[in-house]
Amino acid sequence: MSTAALEYAPLPRGHRIRRARRIIFAVGFGVMLLVGIYYWPRIRRVAPQIYWERKSLNYRAPGGKIFYSNDPQDVAKLRSSSGYTTWSRGLGPGVYVIAPNDSFQKMVNAQTGGTSGAAPAIFLHGRKTPSGVTHLVAVQFTTMATADPLNGRFLSPYVHQMVFGPNAPGSKRSGQLEMCLAPTDRVRFYDGQPDPADQSAFTIDYDVNGRRGTIDGKLANDGTVMLTPRTGRFVVLGGNGWWSPTGAPMPLGVEEMLPAATTNRAR
Repeated sequence: MSTAALEYAPLPRGHRIRRARRIIFAVGFGVMLLVGIYYWPRIRRVAPQIYWERKSLNYRAPGGKIFYSNDPQDVAKLRSSSGYTTWSRGLGPGVYVIAPNDSFQKMVNAQTGGTSGAAPAIFLHGRKTPSGVTHLVAVQFTTMATADPLNGRFLSPYVHQMVFGPNAPGSKRSGQLEMCLAPTDRVRFYDGQPDPADQSAFTIDYDVNGRRGTIDGKLANDGTVMLTPRTGRFVVLGGNGWWSPTGAPMPLGVEEMLPAATTNRAR
């Protein structure tokens, strides 16, 4: 009895290519899974940062919204309103109301992994340098933690380093602006607004004793921000600005510089 040779059907065309693809896919998936497991703590930490950075880049407060006031009428009216509080981190003693920027607070908490927050931001938005580089710009608002003979209000620009943003600005830091007031001055600040005509600029409105004014902000190519009030006695020393909108005294060394360095802007 003879045995016939077994015959096998040929493998389908492209079998080797499909098999190789399956192997490559399986290996790639395994590598990605291992990388994901290894980097999961970092991904979990960075994802909220990216989310709140994107929210902050496009944040815009309603026009004319009061950010801070020590006017007794505003305090009585707003202290129970949604979003306002009579205490905030970075502000010393006094009777006032303030509406901290929630997006800024959540972005800071996501970055630091904490819940303590930071001094409130009176301005928050993406701004472009004249050369076209986008940065996330904030201006934080603080007062002295103890009694302050100058009754100062401090505006401190902050250029945020985003997770996937441009390289961090250089070592040169933005200077703060100190507003010097008399003890009886009533001051109200409004949330800052991006300038629609200049992507590097923004404005912060205020009024003192019922008189309205504006502070101009400008993002420079070196990643620093300059704050310049349009009216009042204003001096820049060492990159920081001292400003008296009502004639209230400023530090002695600053007063001595006034004849040569004062800028009076009446627009």
